[in-house]
Amino acid sequence: MVVTLATSGTAASTDYTVSTTITIPEGAQLAAVTLVATPDSLNEANETVIIDVVAVENGVENGTQTQTVEITNDDEIPTVSLSVGNTGINENGETALVTVTLSAISGKTVTTTLAKTGSATETKDYTLVSTVTIPEGAAKGEVFLTGVDDILDEFSETLIIDISTVTNANEAGGDLGQQKTVTITDNDP
Repeated sequence: MVVTLATSGTAASTDYTVSTTITIPEGAQLAAVTLVATPDSLNEANETVIIDVVAVENGVENGTQTQTVEITNDDEIPTVSLSVGNTGINENGETALVTVTLSAISGKTVTTTLAKTGSATETKDYTLVSTVTIPEGAAKGEVFLTGVDDILDEFSETLIIDISTVTNANEAGGDLGQQKTVTITDNDP
């Protein structure tokens, strides 16, 4: 007897291996195949494999024979690190690249919220989005800090950027913080 299996569920076909046929030898009452999880290094949600009998040759399926197997994630949660490409910009629209980098590529979307403090005022002296998203499978996320031009003669101002919260990862260094200071230089006479 030959039993044909189909697989479905949240796990991708690259997450496991299993034969899709079971041959029960003549005179035997059972036979088995082994489902083997494929190791990877992605931190991801637990996944399921649903195995179902779709055809039986030389026999009849007895009811519904669906089985669900959970593949448990065993990979560490990655950490995020903050960097700024240029620690000094002019207010005349000059930019600095702000990058959040993962210690390992993740199977989840990682979201980092930035804290912004210092003597510079957002929208008046600079623009910088507060959220940096690293898509599933990517190594980093980037946003631009941009100086805002005005006509005021003023002293140089500072912007202190730090990681406030992280979703689906941890901050490298824990509670020590990763503050980066950018000086925004006035360009008015």
